[in-house]
Amino acid sequence: MKSIWQRVAPLVRDQKLLGILLEVSYDNSRPDNLLFGHLTPKYMVQEMTVLANEVANLTGGSVNTALAGLNVIVSHIKPALKVNIDIKGLVKTQLDAANTLGINYYLPGQGKIFTLGWGTLTEDVPSGTTGSSSSSSTSSTTSSTASSTTSSTTSTTQGTTTTCPVCPTVTSTSSGSSLFFMFICLMCLINL
Repeated sequence: MKSIWQRVAPLVRDQKLLGILLEVSYDNSRPDNLLFGHLTPKYMVQEMTVLANEVANLTGGSVNTALAGLNVIVSHIKPALKVNIDIKGLVKTQLDAANTLGINYYLPGQGKIFTLGWGTLTEDVPSGTTGSSSSSSTSSTTSSTASSTTSSTTSTTQGTTTTCPVCPTVTSTSSGSSLFFMFICLMCLINL
Protein backbone atom coordinates (compact mmCIF):
# COMPACT_ATOMS: atom_id res chain seq x y z
CA MET A 1 0.00 0.00 0.00
CA LYS A 2 3.03 2.27 0.21
CA SER A 3 2.58 3.37 -3.41
CA ILE A 4 -0.96 4.49 -2.59
CA TRP A 5 0.21 6.43 0.48
CA GLN A 6 2.91 8.11 -1.63
CA ARG A 7 0.19 9.37 -3.98
CA VAL A 8 -2.14 10.35 -1.14
CA ALA A 9 0.51 12.18 0.94
CA PRO A 10 0.33 15.45 -1.07
CA LEU A 11 -3.46 15.48 -0.58
CA VAL A 12 -3.00 15.13 3.18
CA ARG A 13 -0.27 17.78 3.22
CA ASP A 14 -2.57 20.20 1.36
CA GLN A 15 -5.59 19.17 3.46
CA LYS A 16 -7.51 18.17 0.36
CA LEU A 17 -8.22 14.62 1.50
CA LEU A 18 -11.24 14.85 3.77
CA GLY A 19 -11.10 11.27 4.97
CA ILE A 20 -10.02 7.73 4.40
CA LEU A 21 -12.35 4.76 4.53
CA LEU A 22 -10.37 1.63 5.35
CA GLU A 23 -11.33 -1.76 6.69
CA VAL A 24 -10.33 -3.32 9.98
CA SER A 25 -11.99 -6.71 10.01
CA TYR A 26 -10.72 -8.14 13.29
CA ASP A 27 -9.28 -7.11 16.63
CA ASN A 28 -5.58 -7.62 17.41
CA SER A 29 -6.10 -11.12 18.84
CA ARG A 30 -6.71 -12.60 15.38
CA PRO A 31 -3.66 -14.65 14.28
CA ASP A 32 -1.87 -13.34 11.19
CA ASN A 33 -2.38 -16.61 9.33
CA LEU A 34 -6.16 -16.15 9.67
CA LEU A 35 -6.34 -12.55 8.43
CA PHE A 36 -6.47 -13.42 4.71
CA GLY A 37 -5.37 -9.90 3.75
CA HIS A 38 -7.63 -8.08 6.21
CA LEU A 39 -6.39 -5.51 8.71
CA THR A 40 -6.43 -5.41 12.49
CA PRO A 41 -5.94 -2.22 14.54
CA LYS A 42 -2.22 -3.05 14.73
CA TYR A 43 -1.93 -3.15 10.94
CA MET A 44 -4.14 -0.07 10.49
CA VAL A 45 -1.75 1.88 12.74
CA GLN A 46 1.22 0.53 10.76
CA GLU A 47 -0.36 1.71 7.49
CA MET A 48 -1.18 5.13 8.94
CA THR A 49 2.43 5.40 10.15
CA VAL A 50 3.63 4.77 6.59
CA LEU A 51 1.33 7.57 5.40
CA ALA A 52 2.52 9.85 8.23
CA ASN A 53 6.15 9.25 7.19
CA GLU A 54 5.31 10.13 3.58
CA VAL A 55 3.59 13.37 4.64
CA ALA A 56 6.44 14.28 7.02
CA ASN A 57 8.95 13.72 4.21
CA LEU A 58 7.02 16.21 2.05
CA THR A 59 6.60 18.84 4.74
CA GLY A 60 9.82 18.41 6.70
CA GLY A 61 7.60 18.22 9.77
CA SER A 62 7.11 15.68 12.51
CA VAL A 63 5.73 12.22 11.83
CA ASN A 64 3.71 12.52 15.06
CA THR A 65 1.75 15.54 13.78
CA ALA A 66 1.66 14.80 10.05
CA LEU A 67 -1.82 13.21 10.23
CA ALA A 68 -3.26 15.22 13.12
CA GLY A 69 -6.92 15.86 12.36
CA LEU A 70 -7.20 13.32 9.52
CA ASN A 71 -10.51 11.45 9.58
CA VAL A 72 -10.30 7.68 9.16
CA ILE A 73 -13.59 5.83 8.94
CA VAL A 74 -13.13 2.19 9.92
CA SER A 75 -15.37 -0.26 8.11
CA HIS A 76 -15.93 -3.99 7.55
CA ILE A 77 -15.59 -5.12 11.17
CA LYS A 78 -16.60 -8.75 11.23
CA PRO A 79 -18.84 -10.02 14.04
CA ALA A 80 -17.14 -11.69 17.00
CA LEU A 81 -17.53 -15.43 17.14
CA LYS A 82 -17.46 -15.39 20.94
CA VAL A 83 -20.42 -14.52 23.14
CA ASN A 84 -20.54 -11.17 24.99
CA ILE A 85 -17.75 -9.47 23.04
CA ASP A 86 -18.33 -5.93 21.76
CA ILE A 87 -15.98 -6.30 18.78
CA LYS A 88 -16.61 -2.77 17.54
CA GLY A 89 -15.79 -1.38 20.98
CA LEU A 90 -12.69 -3.56 21.23
CA VAL A 91 -11.40 -2.43 17.82
CA LYS A 92 -12.03 1.22 18.77
CA THR A 93 -10.21 0.78 22.09
CA GLN A 94 -7.23 -0.84 20.36
CA LEU A 95 -7.07 1.91 17.73
CA ASP A 96 -7.31 4.67 20.33
CA ALA A 97 -4.64 3.06 22.54
CA ALA A 98 -2.15 3.01 19.66
CA ASN A 99 -3.10 6.40 18.21
CA THR A 100 0.03 8.54 18.58
CA LEU A 101 -0.62 10.37 15.30
CA GLY A 102 -3.68 12.45 16.23
CA ILE A 103 -5.96 10.65 13.77
CA ASN A 104 -9.74 10.89 14.26
CA TYR A 105 -10.89 7.25 14.04
CA TYR A 106 -14.63 6.71 13.54
CA LEU A 107 -16.53 3.45 13.54
CA PRO A 108 -19.87 4.20 11.89
CA GLY A 109 -23.16 2.91 13.17
CA GLN A 110 -25.85 1.59 10.88
CA GLY A 111 -27.91 4.34 9.26
CA LYS A 112 -25.43 7.13 10.08
CA ILE A 113 -24.61 9.99 7.73
CA PHE A 114 -21.15 11.53 7.91
CA THR A 115 -20.23 15.02 6.76
CA LEU A 116 -16.48 15.44 6.41
CA GLY A 117 -14.21 18.48 6.59
CA TRP A 118 -10.51 18.72 7.43
CA GLY A 119 -10.28 18.00 11.14
CA THR A 120 -14.05 17.64 11.51
CA LEU A 121 -16.52 14.87 11.03
CA THR A 122 -20.17 15.37 11.91
CA GLU A 123 -22.32 12.30 12.44
CA ASP A 124 -26.05 12.73 11.88
CA VAL A 125 -28.95 10.33 12.07
CA PRO A 126 -31.07 10.57 8.92
CA SER A 127 -34.59 11.83 9.47
CA GLY A 128 -37.08 9.03 9.95
CA THR A 129 -34.53 6.68 11.57
CA THR A 130 -33.64 6.11 15.15
CA GLY A 131 -29.99 4.98 14.74
CA SER A 132 -28.21 4.09 17.93
CA SER A 133 -24.62 4.83 18.80
CA SER A 134 -22.27 2.20 20.09
CA SER A 135 -20.99 2.78 23.60
CA SER A 136 -17.56 3.12 22.01
CA SER A 137 -18.51 5.87 19.57
CA THR A 138 -16.78 9.21 19.69
CA SER A 139 -18.34 12.62 20.07
CA SER A 140 -20.39 13.72 17.09
CA THR A 141 -18.02 16.50 16.00
CA THR A 142 -14.28 16.83 16.37
CA SER A 143 -12.66 20.17 15.58
CA SER A 144 -9.20 21.21 14.54
CA THR A 145 -7.63 24.63 14.14
CA ALA A 146 -6.26 23.61 10.73
CA SER A 147 -7.50 25.68 7.81
CA SER A 148 -9.86 23.93 5.43
CA THR A 149 -8.87 23.38 1.80
CA THR A 150 -11.51 21.27 0.17
CA SER A 151 -12.94 20.53 -3.21
CA SER A 152 -15.10 23.11 -4.94
CA THR A 153 -18.71 22.80 -3.83
CA THR A 154 -21.85 24.48 -5.19
CA SER A 155 -25.32 23.96 -3.74
CA THR A 156 -28.26 23.48 -6.11
CA THR A 157 -31.89 22.54 -5.71
CA GLN A 158 -30.96 18.97 -6.71
CA GLY A 159 -28.21 18.67 -4.10
CA THR A 160 -24.56 19.60 -3.88
CA THR A 161 -22.26 19.56 -6.89
CA THR A 162 -18.72 18.77 -5.83
CA THR A 163 -15.62 18.95 -8.01
CA CYS A 164 -12.78 16.62 -7.19
CA PRO A 165 -9.64 18.49 -6.03
CA VAL A 166 -7.38 16.03 -7.86
CA CYS A 167 -9.45 15.30 -10.95
CA PRO A 168 -11.17 18.68 -11.63
CA THR A 169 -13.09 17.28 -14.60
CA VAL A 170 -14.93 14.85 -12.28
CA THR A 171 -18.01 16.21 -10.56
CA SER A 172 -20.91 14.70 -8.72
CA THR A 173 -24.25 16.03 -7.57
CA SER A 174 -25.42 14.52 -4.33
CA SER A 175 -26.57 15.41 -0.86
CA GLY A 176 -23.42 13.78 0.55
CA SER A 177 -19.91 14.99 1.24
CA SER A 178 -16.68 14.94 -0.72
CA LEU A 179 -15.86 11.46 0.56
CA PHE A 180 -17.05 10.15 -2.83
CA PHE A 181 -14.08 11.83 -4.45
CA MET A 182 -11.59 10.18 -2.16
CA PHE A 183 -12.50 6.94 -3.94
CA ILE A 184 -12.35 8.53 -7.38
CA CYS A 185 -8.98 10.12 -6.64
CA LEU A 186 -7.51 6.94 -5.19
CA MET A 187 -8.66 5.01 -8.23
CA CYS A 188 -7.14 7.65 -10.53
CA LEU A 189 -3.94 7.65 -8.52
CA ILE A 190 -3.67 3.88 -8.55
CA ASN A 191 -4.05 3.84 -12.33
CA LEU A 192 -1.41 6.53 -13.02
